[in-house]
Amino acid sequence: MIVSLQRWITEITDDEETYYAPIAPQGYYELYRVRLDRIDAYSVSEDKTELILTISGNEFFFDYSDEGHEIIRNYFNVLDTKYN
Repeated sequence: MIVSLQRWITEITDDEETYYAPIAPQGYYELYRVRLDRIDAYSVSEDKTELILTISGNEFFFDYSDEGHEIIRNYFNVLDTKYN
């Protein structure tokens, strides 16, 4: 099973000592398709703005989506059954 999630991509430069965020956001959304069997763990940020997925030991942050969260939660619920 595959879930499609969006991720905000932006460039951060270390040229200056202090970082001042621009008024207009500089970046773009990238669509990611993730196989559910590759996800080791997942969580949701406290303010429900991000889905945090652990894939191969690395954390990836995606924009929160009700549909994506429901698909991932249902997948893990099926894996958590006591019957084979």
